[in-house]
Amino acid sequence: MRVVLLVFSFLIFLSFASESSAQSSSYQSFNVTTVKKPGGITQYFSKKPWEGLFSAKKFSRNDQSELKNIQTTLQASLLDLPTTHTAALKELEVRKDKHESRGLANSQMMILNTESIATDEELRAVFTHEMGHIVDLGMLTTNSYTKTVFWTSGTQVYANDPSLDFYHLSWIDYKTKSPLAVRGDFISGYAMTSPFEDFAESYLFYRLHGEKFRQISTYSKVLAAKYEFMKNQVFKGVEYQTQKAENGFLHNLIWDATLVKF
Repeated sequence: MRVVLLVFSFLIFLSFASESSAQSSSYQSFNVTTVKKPGGITQYFSKKPWEGLFSAKKFSRNDQSELKNIQTTLQASLLDLPTTHTAALKELEVRKDKHESRGLANSQMMILNTESIATDEELRAVFTHEMGHIVDLGMLTTNSYTKTVFWTSGTQVYANDPSLDFYHLSWIDYKTKSPLAVRGDFISGYAMTSPFEDFAESYLFYRLHGEKFRQISTYSKVLAAKYEFMKNQVFKGVEYQTQKAENGFLHNLIWDATLVKF
């Protein structure tokens, strides 16, 4: 069976090989250890800017150009983020699938269904949104074992987790919004579906739409507090798109922040 082998490094390398040649010398120069998994070969990438497991599934030989473009786009997205954030991402899988969820993530793994993503820009936005989940659940953690009323898909949020300060701005528990919460306090309609989507949409907007986030924060004290949380607790004082100004952006009309042009 022939499968796609990918290497993430500053030098983009793309090739096809059989499973039996996975340890060939052409890969040793990248210090890459390959690991066999069902449906293809996964590789461990030991070079910066990212160290983690990457896999591609359901891509054929004829998809080589498409796959290389996906790799290039994701590499650019990884470089857009602090290394402390991307270090929390342990496994990244791209699937040539059409799925109702363009992306999925937990505390350390991300899956991207590329057939449901129309453009490179949308791919970068979906990746950044999913990185919001990785940072929320995998980077911002605590040593406490005291459970809170916030949890998602088997991941429990414990007392003293830094993300709790963000959740409590609009949420009572993992599914109940504050009675004072209004649409204007959220980046998008989708952000209103759970505290975890609220975090991920805010993370995306902070990184890719800083000028818009600052503008709409003037309309809502809660949004302003969410911006400050992202600035101080997540991005350690670094702000983005500071040379751009935004006037008249209407976030109340947005359902999905990943579709906002940047």
